[in-house]
Amino acid sequence: MEKTVTGLSVISYLYDKIQDSSVLTSALGDRIFPLVAEEGTEYPYLIMKLESILPAYSKDGRMYDNLTVSTSVYAKDYKTVVNIQESVRNLLESYSFKLDSFNEDFNSDAYKQTVYYRTYYKN
Repeated sequence: MEKTVTGLSVISYLYDKIQDSSVLTSALGDRIFPLVAEEGTEYPYLIMKLESILPAYSKDGRMYDNLTVSTSVYAKDYKTVVNIQESVRNLLESYSFKLDSFNEDFNSDAYKQTVYYRTYYKN
């Protein structure tokens, strides 16, 4: 049975797709999280978030959901962050997610790059 994907379940859907990617699981192992990483998680790791959902309705009900999703990668070196995000981007774009924007930062011990994607789910 195919999983029903709406704006509310998109992170669960993406988690499964990332877990199926040998490139990403090779780089991240099981360090892939929704919303927040577990305390003490070793680098590198990935956090996914549903940033926004904007449903479109007609008189017949919901037509589709406009979604914004973010992926944040944390690592000790910048090159690792970029390489993992490139792999995430290639995967998400193969499922009709479009890169919208990104930002990067360095906190006290790790590089971070967050990429925002837009997509929609139509009923």
